Amino acid sequence: MRVFPFCPQKYTVAGKTYPINGGYVGKYSPLIKINKEKLAKSAVLTAGDFLVKGLSYGYYAVEGAVKDEKGNVVVSSVNNVYKNSPLSYVEKGKYTVVAPNTLFSFKFPNCSVNASNY
Repeated sequence: MRVFPFCPQKYTVAGKTYPINGGYVGKYSPLIKINKEKLAKSAVLTAGDFLVKGLSYGYYAVEGAVKDEKGNVVVSSVNNVYKNSPLSYVEKGKYTVVAPNTLFSFKFPNCSVNASNY
């Protein structure tokens, strides 16, 4: 999810336009394809970690060693543990690029019009 500031100037409900004062913070979350098999495996290993600490790290170490994608069992093992750890989610931020005609849904605080009926 990416967070960005934006400054809308007005909004229209049922043909009537209302001014907006102040800046807001928007949240944009692009469509993400989910690998259901990987998600299920991760959920099972996370549950197993509650019973046996480090179970998932051991599993991913063995999985990496068996696949041996780096040509060295130890390096492949450590690399697979890292790729499947929370540390691998840390990365340098990127600019949010929103394509033209992308639909957004915003919630504005202190809105005087109940737009849920429209």
